[in-house]
Amino acid sequence: MQRGVALARTCLEEGRKPNDDDGEPYLDGSSGECAWLDGVELRKSFARFYGADRIHRLLPDTFGNVTWQEKEGDVVVTKERRMTRCDMICTEVQTMRPTLEVDFSPSDAALAKRVAIAAQYVHDISKHGVWCSAPSIVAFSIARIEKRPVRVYYCSGSTLYVFADTVPDGALPPPPAHLDEFLLDFGDEHEPLSEDDDLNAFEPKASSPAPAAAGGSDEEEEEEEDDPDPSTYTQDVTRILFNGGHYDLAVTASERLALVRVFPHLERHFQTFSKAIKPSLSGGKA
Repeated sequence: MQRGVALARTCLEEGRKPNDDDGEPYLDGSSGECAWLDGVELRKSFARFYGADRIHRLLPDTFGNVTWQEKEGDVVVTKERRMTRCDMICTEVQTMRPTLEVDFSPSDAALAKRVAIAAQYVHDISKHGVWCSAPSIVAFSIARIEKRPVRVYYCSGSTLYVFADTVPDGALPPPPAHLDEFLLDFGDEHEPLSEDDDLNAFEPKASSPAPAAAGGSDEEEEEEEDDPDPSTYTQDVTRILFNGGHYDLAVTASERLALVRVFPHLERHFQTFSKAIKPSLSGGKA
């Protein structure tokens, strides 16, 4: 899909139609279609990513640490270490099964139990027809050649939140929520894109300072942090929506419009949000 967006924008900039060498995006996930077959291959690659020879590899620093407690004499101390792929799967399983207690200590027994949990999970998600999962997204984000961050959004009631980010080593992070082009598409200040709009004209508005409290002096005003330098984050993000236990690709208004301008038949693959959905520009549950 992202390669299709890049191709569509190139064609629009050059004022031409795609040729046979360009090919076209395949967004049809029906059984037997190209995108479906690509998904089968991706599922196989997830299993390899969490194979026995790779399961203990460290994840990027952004995943944080796992902790456990040990007794040293009469004192119980909390210890921590970098999260591995195995740890991340165990954390995911623990989230789904709150009664499951995972011991992240380095003992042989604890390690063997974690490996067993991870192996069973990988076996389950390798089956056809099983929905995508957080470990699948992590594997996709880190293993693919094009190092782009992945941002997952979560729909709760009528509110859309930034839920989680995966940033591979060597990639810029996604923008803060209040500068995220996808979330700003919902804002009242951004009119829906039309056929005549410049697709490259998106410019997120800078944060405005908070109003001063009545009677407060300049010295008493709390200063807002400046927006980060645009060179420190990227809008070129793989966006995924988690809703109702299911993951879907999400695109910005300009990405969608670029695709359907060049490939009109792809419009049938897109759905739009209800007008009742509002974004959380503060990041929400991130």
